[in-house]
Amino acid sequence: MRPVVRSTFNIDDRPAILAVATDGPGERAGLQANDILLTINGVSVSESALSRTASDDGPQSYADVDRARSNLEAALKLGSTRVSVQRGARVLEAVVQPQPGCAY
Repeated sequence: MRPVVRSTFNIDDRPAILAVATDGPGERAGLQANDILLTINGVSVSESALSRTASDDGPQSYADVDRARSNLEAALKLGSTRVSVQRGARVLEAVVQPQPGCAY
């Protein structure tokens, strides 16, 4: 990501939490919008880059974000999921308890 984009819009290319539903699993775990996802069950989100395919070697894309989302969904299907997030200069740990959603 270009430095001017990063500084102008205060964003980067790491997977982050966009929003947290009121009284949802994320809010109950203490997560907040704009928290940057660092680990899922102790595995670094950036380590997912090791599983990239040749098609991922191009310009920046949403591949890392999609991969992190898929890994988080898979972990939550197995039960309680430990995550670490960066909020400002602090690194925080949280345990997210899965909640059944609509079957439709």
